[in-house]
Amino acid sequence: MRNCPRCLKTAVIEDGYCGHCRECTLPPLEEIIPLRVTAAILDERKYQESKWPGHRHSTGEWLLIMRKCLDDAQRAWVYGHGDDSAALHEIRQVVAVGVAAMTQCGSPCRTVPNGLTGRCFSTGFVEPVLDLANLTARKPGRGTFTSLIEHFRKDYPKVTLYVENVLEPRFQRKLVRLGFTEVPSEWSFLPKSYVLLAVQR
Repeated sequence: MRNCPRCLKTAVIEDGYCGHCRECTLPPLEEIIPLRVTAAILDERKYQESKWPGHRHSTGEWLLIMRKCLDDAQRAWVYGHGDDSAALHEIRQVVAVGVAAMTQCGSPCRTVPNGLTGRCFSTGFVEPVLDLANLTARKPGRGTFTSLIEHFRKDYPKVTLYVENVLEPRFQRKLVRLGFTEVPSEWSFLPKSYVLLAVQR
């Protein structure tokens, strides 16, 4: 018996969820993933199982397989010249391989207690993490964001703060002044992300 990471109730946890979550909390699958998408993934998994029955791999091996499939998808998109159909066929394979990997190696939930998340940085897996996104100040330029960060640092020092997809150079510089560090990424064309790690005590 332990606290469920989703609904926080004390229950027997199975596959990451308690019985209460399964019955009440989680929305129907079709509300999140259209049935046509689920059907395509299931068909691909059946094909993969028939082609490579009983194959087992480590997490690292699954990542290499997914990378190969993703490279195929990128190549199909580049040479598709505006026709995405070939790339989408490859994406279906990528997703199905991911399902196979999680089926064999584990399927950890995204959320941890109190609605926070966990993230993997170069320093390793960190939790709890609060993702800051889509923030808008009613009166910009009056230090609202700075006050928010100071509040979190004072009252929740053990929570890591994460800001994703920062486009404005001015805001990037502000985050650095507030103590955030840029998250290294191998994809130079993507917007930058920044992290303020929890205070270690």
